[in-house]
Amino acid sequence: ARRDSLATAERGPPATPADPAATADPTSEPGAEPPDPVAETAEGAEGAPSETGSELDRLRASGPSYVSYDEGPRLVWDREAEAQLATTLLPVIRAEGLNADAATTLWLLVRADGRVDAVAVQTSSGNAAFDGAAARAARALIFAPALRDERAVPLWILREISLLMR
Repeated sequence: ARRDSLATAERGPPATPADPAATADPTSEPGAEPPDPVAETAEGAEGAPSETGSELDRLRASGPSYVSYDEGPRLVWDREAEAQLATTLLPVIRAEGLNADAATTLWLLVRADGRVDAVAVQTSSGNAAFDGAAARAARALIFAPALRDERAVPLWILREISLLMR
């Protein structure tokens, strides 16, 4: 049974972070113009498999949009992801005097190879520095990619980013 994206990514085995200028709510009105995703994309996007290149380009240009899939992406959690999260978010939390439970919800465009290609803020933490740090940390995340017809496909997903994330 196929599903639509724009649901939160499933939490996978052992699990992680936009520029506050972009706010996305593609479910607000059918036919409404989708928001622009944050212009920054992951390095090496040209290395994405050629069969999904045009689909990735379309998703990047459209911003968060519906895509059918059979299996959603799962976050691959490892020590590097945990270290990236801590070293990116902790200094901002301390410098800004934020609570350790500060969080932001981000749209992540996960490529067919599982890397994050683009990031857009769905719900801000209320602190631009924290939102930016969360976006930097999110770009370092690795996912087991979404599957459609047993092929890896790019997909926009929602993910809450916080220091306490697991």
